[in-house]
Amino acid sequence: AGRARDVEPERPPLAGDRERATALHRALVAAQAALDDGERDAAEITARARQELIDAEIEPEYFELVDADTLDPVTEVDREVLAVVAARVGSTRLIDNQPLSTVTHHGGKHVLIKGRT
Repeated sequence: AGRARDVEPERPPLAGDRERATALHRALVAAQAALDDGERDAAEITARARQELIDAEIEPEYFELVDADTLDPVTEVDREVLAVVAARVGSTRLIDNQPLSTVTHHGGKHVLIKGRT
């Protein structure tokens, strides 16, 4: 009986939690935007993405850029990678991922970033 008092009961997500949870998607979008701006350093891209989470008062368990095939972390983005994120919002653990590409979209056309293959 003593242990049961120490366990927090599950609670339904609060409206504020739902709004804060959208920061995970915004972080993934920020990572792609950094690539579109020409950034290729994975640490810098990750820092920009994490800032979206910090602004929403979310401490991520992880936000990483990994090789799309092997899931190994990357330090430089020179091919398609996968952005992966996990964080707790309220009592809910959320995970998300998104492929990121060095190919940008201009006027409906795919354009390779200058100087990159």
